[in-house]
Amino acid sequence: MKVKTIFRSLVRSRLNSSIIVVSLAIGMACMGLISIFILKESKVDGFHKNKDRIYALQADDPVSKGQKMYYIRYGAAEYMKDNFSEVEDYCRIINASPTKVWANNNEFFDDKKTIATSSNFFSFFSYQLISGSPDHVLETQQDIVISDRLALKYFGTTNPIGKKIALTNGDKELEMFVSGVFKKPEESTQLDFEMVKLIGEDNSRCYLLLSKDVNVAQLEEKFAQYKEEIPILHAGTVGTHYLKDLQSAYFDTARRQTIEKSRDKTDLYIALVIALMILGVALFNYLGLINNHLVEKYKENAIRMINGGSKGNLVARFMVETFILVGIAFLLSLGLIILSASFFNQLTASSITESYIFTPGNFALLLGIPVFILFISCLFTLIKIGKRIQPEALKPGKIYLAGKFNIPVFNVAQLGISIILIVGSIIIIKQINYITNKDIGLNKDVLEVKIPIQYKDISQVFKTELERQPAVEMISLANASPVLEHIMLLLKYDDNGVEKEYTPSVFPGDQNYTKALGIQIVEGEDFSEDAESNKGKCIINQSMASLFSDQDLIGKPVPGNPDNIVIGICKDFHYGSLKRVIAPAYIPYGNEGYYLMLKPASGQNVQAREAVAQTWNRLIEDFPLNVESIGERYEWMHRENENYAKLIAACCFISVFLSMIGLFAVSFHSSRRRIKEIGVRKVNGAKITEILSMLNKDFVKWVAIAFIVASPIAYYAMNKWLENFAYKTSLSWWIFALAGVLALGIALLTVSWQSWRAATRNPVEALRYE
Repeated sequence: MKVKTIFRSLVRSRLNSSIIVVSLAIGMACMGLISIFILKESKVDGFHKNKDRIYALQADDPVSKGQKMYYIRYGAAEYMKDNFSEVEDYCRIINASPTKVWANNNEFFDDKKTIATSSNFFSFFSYQLISGSPDHVLETQQDIVISDRLALKYFGTTNPIGKKIALTNGDKELEMFVSGVFKKPEESTQLDFEMVKLIGEDNSRCYLLLSKDVNVAQLEEKFAQYKEEIPILHAGTVGTHYLKDLQSAYFDTARRQTIEKSRDKTDLYIALVIALMILGVALFNYLGLINNHLVEKYKENAIRMINGGSKGNLVARFMVETFILVGIAFLLSLGLIILSASFFNQLTASSITESYIFTPGNFALLLGIPVFILFISCLFTLIKIGKRIQPEALKPGKIYLAGKFNIPVFNVAQLGISIILIVGSIIIIKQINYITNKDIGLNKDVLEVKIPIQYKDISQVFKTELERQPAVEMISLANASPVLEHIMLLLKYDDNGVEKEYTPSVFPGDQNYTKALGIQIVEGEDFSEDAESNKGKCIINQSMASLFSDQDLIGKPVPGNPDNIVIGICKDFHYGSLKRVIAPAYIPYGNEGYYLMLKPASGQNVQAREAVAQTWNRLIEDFPLNVESIGERYEWMHRENENYAKLIAACCFISVFLSMIGLFAVSFHSSRRRIKEIGVRKVNGAKITEILSMLNKDFVKWVAIAFIVASPIAYYAMNKWLENFAYKTSLSWWIFALAGVLALGIALLTVSWQSWRAATRNPVEALRYE
């Protein structure tokens, strides 16, 4: 085998070679990047030396019956360590992020994620300390350990040990001194923090280190047996504690703390399916094209076998060509992975870096993809290169027809995958538009201005200043945002001698609360302008009223809370994700708080924001402005779905692109194989439209078959996805019809140019030597 001859063969079939390289490069890049992501997520916290013995501690939720929480009362872990031999140690963790950080004569308002932990944190877990000893970095309340990134940001190349850092929390300023520096791990970890300090006697998250070979189920039974002795948060009914291993805790999306990361396990399955689909399209292109190549080389291979060549020699020769193409595609895929990693990280909230991609384990994983492709190629080639020669195929003008120039099943599968992704993209975009445009019962233009808690005393002054602005129509003072932030109460009441309980959400606000936010009163009355007359009154939503449909609550106390009298019922408004139904809630009157709900005058949104900024700069100079609209907060709550849509859309585009170049190659080979047939037909009077119809009808059949196969799969998959939402769009028939029309249009546009060239060619050129 001469390398020069092999390269000449590749150049001669440069269309095949180019499409193979491009398809495989894109397919391997997608598969490689997603495989690294899945592997990274599946090994979350895998770097901890005691990962198999560390468990997150859970307890019965006293507010939401039947639910479990990770918030553990102080003393519970201490009791377990002292009384159960199975518990070797514990570590308590709580969010202690400040509102402002002062370091090296500079103020910082970002990168504030701080945890307060037990003193054994760095020996309990395996976060790597660059400076300091695990047993001594957290000895006093003034000790603080910072990440290597923060050390560089705050102090440059100067040694940070002993340097002062001031943390502002509310109206308190804590003076801390750097006692150690830790390295941020590249591996996935569920704790997200930049600074660590010592915890006090607080209720907190809690992790237990169990002794070796402990039976977790039996230990949980002990927790239940001694639940009266173990301290726990409860509301009259003592609950028990449970254990959850580290990885399972990471995949529990019920956790909502800013210092914790979590991942819906479904994301990994979806990512894997997408990767396999794209790699499948690339492989279908690849196998179809090498099949064409083998058919074209049939006469050459037959002559070589007549002259003494063996099947093994022919396979080896072809595999060298394949190895070169796959090798070039693999190198290109590495470049594509590096270029697309940043975009991928944004969509998946991951942190895949270039250095992490090329760790030995990950590079071996990437290398396994081309090895797998070469293995498939070898099997395919062994099957396609037969041991016997068909002598008639060597006659002049004859074409080897034992194998087709294309394999329809590959093309049908390509088109089917494209249709599934097109349907998925349309439905996800439709659902996001539904979420975006849905009436949530709140005015999305209302601006929320969050006053720093240490400035809460000037909230009323801030409100008065803004009320003078012509761009401001109305302002309400509240205790929290109506989106994402609310109080939950466990209320108990007597129902004909039977004690019942429920957990409504509570939104304290002043007399302007419902008017400013656009909350509609459907029964009863709203708060009056007289502050004194509003005290002790509240407005309930329709969901809460429906809980007590057998009685009229207007004019009566809230069941379980006699301090609040119901004066009206408001239309339900969404204060949480559309994935959940609207729960019972009520709005008690309160004219204190540090949230301002500002309704801009009509068409004055920009001017209202400018007025807020000017007032803020005048009254609060040492904190950055914190203002968001209801619509922005609502959008943030569903941003993961938008990122999901972008990921699906990107994959859809890649799949369609790969299908297009594959179909183009098939149409090219098909028209070239039939060039003499086309010439004969044209000489005998065939019209161009008839030639185009003849060349394109197979592609139309493939699209039809792909549509029939793909539609039920797409319907099932998207119906399961929409089940995550309590409020969702419909799976309309036109979505599938549109996907089929798009697939047909893409297929015909791809092949028609080549078909047109073949149909309009001078037949004399094709028949000149006949």
